[in-house]
Amino acid sequence: MKKLIPIALLLFSLAACSDDEKANKKPELWQAYTVAQVAVKAHLKDPDGAEFIEGNRKEKEYPDSSYVFRGYVKATNDLGLKAPIEYNVGIKWKGGDWMSDTSWTIKFGTVGGDN
Repeated sequence: MKKLIPIALLLFSLAACSDDEKANKKPELWQAYTVAQVAVKAHLKDPDGAEFIEGNRKEKEYPDSSYVFRGYVKATNDLGLKAPIEYNVGIKWKGGDWMSDTSWTIKFGTVGGDN
């Protein structure tokens, strides 16, 4: 019984974390990649048909909450054919909820040679 009290207190303290504390936690790499994918899709002719090729992606996380992703997305090109298109995007988290577009700045981005 004595062991249950500390566990219950720990669970209560975790549940009591405010939404602000959760929202200001630095995003993990997969969360930043999700945001980068949205930024890349915004430059495609058919964003819903985009398929990110995972095997060759390069990624880098920096201490200042910046992230860089480079790889290929299989997407519709100018000829209407699905083909690999190169992307290179740098994003920076400004704080807040990682799923909010106002929490991010796009530092640079190219998709298929476009800026």
